[in-house]
Amino acid sequence: ESDLSKTNNWESREQVHKAIEHFTCVFQYYIVESLKQEYGEDYLNVIAYGVGYNTAGKSVQPYSGDKEMINQEKIQYEGYKKVHPDNWDFSHCFTVFLKFWDSLFSKSFTTNIPKSYIFILKHFRNQWAHNAQFTLRDAYRVADTVQLFFEMINAPTDEISMIRLVVLDKLFAEEKQKILNGQANAAPQKPVEEEQDSGC
Repeated sequence: ESDLSKTNNWESREQVHKAIEHFTCVFQYYIVESLKQEYGEDYLNVIAYGVGYNTAGKSVQPYSGDKEMINQEKIQYEGYKKVHPDNWDFSHCFTVFLKFWDSLFSKSFTTNIPKSYIFILKHFRNQWAHNAQFTLRDAYRVADTVQLFFEMINAPTDEISMIRLVVLDKLFAEEKQKILNGQANAAPQKPVEEEQDSGC
């Protein structure tokens, strides 16, 4: 592995981390504000005890599934009351987003594409957490996916756009170098001789 490749792997991991950290910050704010708007300041109880518990006076749907599943969900989401929303990490945000996708978040979109973006980012976030190596193309995909999601929720994109463009600049240089190396390493070809006109 070349020194340039090692450098790009390290830079790619750094850019993936920066993009996902910034995404999580904005995503957390978006989720909390959406929940507050729908369920009021009691939204943490709605998360903890499920749709069906509501003091905001709005209609919400009950838990689905059998009694054992309901109890498991209650235990799982009661934990959210112990963690201040300001401290929610990617996993907290991802879980709440999926839990309330049908009843809340999907209403803001005409497609499931935003949900797909979140799954893509979750994949890369998990890869990063397990010390996976990334290419610059991976880093660009992460930054671009974050920006696309931000555009769909009307969130500011200046910071993520800068991350994306930094990666794009490095990716362009890398791809250009690959092309130049490929041309330099290509075996010289014999010139094609003109075929004699056979008259056919």
